[in-house]
Amino acid sequence: MSEDAALGRSRTAPNGRPLRTVIQPKRRWSWNDVQEIWRYRSLFYFLVVRDIKVRYKQTALGAAWAILPTLATMVVLTFVFGHMLKLEDKIPSNVPYPVFVFVGLLPWNLFATSLTIAGNSLIGSSNLISKIYFPRIIIPLASMGGSLLDFTVGLVVLAVLMACYGIAPTFGIVLLPVMLVLLVMAAMTVGIGIAATTIRYRDVKQVTPFVVRIGFYLTPVIYPITIVPAEYRWVTFLNPLVGLIDGFKYCLLGESFDWRSLGVAGAMVVVGFVVSLWYFRRTEASIADLI
Repeated sequence: MSEDAALGRSRTAPNGRPLRTVIQPKRRWSWNDVQEIWRYRSLFYFLVVRDIKVRYKQTALGAAWAILPTLATMVVLTFVFGHMLKLEDKIPSNVPYPVFVFVGLLPWNLFATSLTIAGNSLIGSSNLISKIYFPRIIIPLASMGGSLLDFTVGLVVLAVLMACYGIAPTFGIVLLPVMLVLLVMAAMTVGIGIAATTIRYRDVKQVTPFVVRIGFYLTPVIYPITIVPAEYRWVTFLNPLVGLIDGFKYCLLGESFDWRSLGVAGAMVVVGFVVSLWYFRRTEASIADLI
């Protein structure tokens, strides 16, 4: 924007007619956008800290809530699916079922919580969006900070749980950062897409929890993928979380898995991430008007 436009001064053409300054948002990402986001990193940090403080403010147990729901879910799933439905007998490596479930719940909760919070983040920050300018994508990205904190605490609890059962991590743990990056990218992909869509269609906010619940049972969190018949197992590749969660189990427990599913998952995540950024960019200009 020129100085005249910024100060509200009008300019005239040589023929005496007034010139108009039209400000239009860009439709695609560029390196300048990345630099702009970096310039607003202090705002990003502030939003992350704010969300974490709000989550645990005025709670008796405080940060313990970061892991208590996961532990409680593990206990219930172990009793119902492990003991009553005998899924613990289906695990090829004979890993204790509570550990098997906990390792599956950690990445699943990171994904599900991140996309749910990110999907509602723009609506929840409507006052901030309508008052000041900043790259809008900072809001859904910052909203995932609390989920990453919960995941980190969960890894510490998992280490204690594995020590109690006498389970040592395998060499595959060196690939854990790769799995985590892909998982975070998957959560960002869906979360950014939902956030941009929810602005225009509020029905998405109601549908998202329902889809997440269905996705839980379509993803090998509480069961090994080996119980799916071999002739139908290729269908599971369409769910990128299958490769990612099985990858986490490989890294931490040494569970064998199909490397093709991880390759397909990685390709889907990268392509989906680019598409979601493009879609968010297309809708960013209308966010303040629709919110």
